[in-house]
Amino acid sequence: NGESYREKADKTTESTETIAAPRGEIVDRYGRTIATNRVGFTVTFSKAFLSRSTENGIILQVTKILKADGELWNDTLPISQTAPYEFNTADTTNIKRLFKITGIDNDISANAVMNKLVERYDVDTSLSPADIRTIVGIRYEMEARDFSTSNPFECASDVSMTTVTKISERSLELPGVGIGQKPIRVYTNGTLAPHVIGTISSIFAEEYAALAKKHYAMNDLIGRGGIEQAMESYLRGTDGERTIELNKNGKVTSETTTKAAKPGDTVVLTLDSRLQEQLQAALPATIKQIAQSAKGNKEKGAEAMSGAAVVLNVQTGEVLAMATYPSYDLNSYYKDYSALLKQAGNPLVNRCITGVYRPGSTFKPVVAVSALMCGAITSSTTFFCPGYLVKFGMTFHCDAPHGTENVIGGLKDSCNVFFYNTGWLAGITRIDATAKALGLGQKTGIEIGGESTGTLSGPAEKAASGRGAWNPGDTLQSSIGQFDNLYTPLQLADYIATIVNGGTRYQVHVVKKVLSYDGSTVILDNSTPKVLSKLDISSSVLSTVMEGLHQVIEEGTDQQVFSGYKLSVGGKTGTAQVPGGYYNGLFLGYAPADNPQIAVAVVVEHGYHGNQTSPVAKDVFNNYFYYTNKVSSPVYDSTLLQ
Repeated sequence: NGESYREKADKTTESTETIAAPRGEIVDRYGRTIATNRVGFTVTFSKAFLSRSTENGIILQVTKILKADGELWNDTLPISQTAPYEFNTADTTNIKRLFKITGIDNDISANAVMNKLVERYDVDTSLSPADIRTIVGIRYEMEARDFSTSNPFECASDVSMTTVTKISERSLELPGVGIGQKPIRVYTNGTLAPHVIGTISSIFAEEYAALAKKHYAMNDLIGRGGIEQAMESYLRGTDGERTIELNKNGKVTSETTTKAAKPGDTVVLTLDSRLQEQLQAALPATIKQIAQSAKGNKEKGAEAMSGAAVVLNVQTGEVLAMATYPSYDLNSYYKDYSALLKQAGNPLVNRCITGVYRPGSTFKPVVAVSALMCGAITSSTTFFCPGYLVKFGMTFHCDAPHGTENVIGGLKDSCNVFFYNTGWLAGITRIDATAKALGLGQKTGIEIGGESTGTLSGPAEKAASGRGAWNPGDTLQSSIGQFDNLYTPLQLADYIATIVNGGTRYQVHVVKKVLSYDGSTVILDNSTPKVLSKLDISSSVLSTVMEGLHQVIEEGTDQQVFSGYKLSVGGKTGTAQVPGGYYNGLFLGYAPADNPQIAVAVVVEHGYHGNQTSPVAKDVFNNYFYYTNKVSSPVYDSTLLQ
């Protein structure tokens, strides 16, 4: 029985490996795929077949094959690839992880850290600096991912068949190096709402203890940011298992599936991917137009280079589109990560939910609603505007002498003098209460993390910041959206939507429902609007304010942009002062004016004037209500798009 015993002797190792479950898909409100999966090849190292004397050499051989084929390998060491070495200072997360994992003092230079790592990993110093950096990067990554006999290390993923063939042909020279298969996350359009979608990555050693309690394996992938993280428990799926037999050279001799993998669930978003694409095209186009038209004048928008825009369904709180510029591509996120950290405009920041901005004159509808509701003014109350207001021994300025203005004219012309007086009569306490009821200075509750709270300008905020007592002039400045008022674009869209729908503040959400992977079962239904609060805006107050906002478009500060427009629109422009910088431009709008369906908020940093930013909203209205093949009639929610 010699042959039988020889065969058994050659099967030196039997192990159980995880079969990664396909991650659940992410689709838009009409079922258009945003994130899906395909099968890809991976290059892995098995600890049992690597010795200390051969490990570095094998790593170098493998990475040379990968490099020759243009492949990337896992290396998060936050130190430059070439000497003199420098820390990637923008990558603070990985810098902290480096010192925590290695225990190296955090007060030494990058060169000193490299020297310690070379010694730590017993790297041959006669090698070229490039080879040394490659080995150190891989060995550090192995340590960070807790590489062990029970935990293989994935060196590279989604490699080409050419690479697979080269490594397979050299299996005897590369003991411990194997080729595996796993689902690869694919974003059908990596530039579509990347801040909303998020991405996935491997688990690091320092977070594994907590995740192990949730039945994660060390080699699992996990959502990072956006929907990928927020809906992780649904998207993850359940891994399967297989038994692998390897001979003494580390070559697989048999493979048996003992437990099939169960795919994750499908997350259906409220986003309309076509509207999202339109918004993402309109926002940078408008920003560039503002910068060009300024002709080098920084006070007129020459420094405009970034912004954000949000589109909400005013009757449900659903996010239909959400764009931040500059942005990035999820499909090349990890390849581009270091460059993105250094890029001007901070493309990794989701300005829609984390950026906070003074609202400027887009805050005036809050003051109008507050003053009308409490009776501080009526629709017929007027104030005379000579272009300024002298009060409390100070002069408060307006953009122009507007003459006698009522609340509709005050909104139409964005008259500061009218709102200085109105805000003073209403009082900061009432204004803040109204703003809070409308969602300003409150988190909207959107599923994706990182949302800023914003700031309500008032006595409490000023006292908390240690700037002393509230002054009467502070109320006047707050009433025109200046002073301490700071809100996210999402909050601004939420607040204008709440006003125009009659005062119902809905939970803002971007997840519509969760379906089983095959679509046969509804796992979570989030399509019923959730009411967070209601502001009892009377019909007379509502009609007065909405008429003022409609007049902004028809005859006021945004007349030029919407002149002759076929759809009736309401809105408010804003030019907000920025401490130590140039004006931001803002626009809040909704349509149709007589039966609002959607609300839009646009913020352009250093965009100067709100009417320069409103073309973004106009493009949104065109896309939402007038599709190319249906120009003659609006398309409303619940209509299936082809």
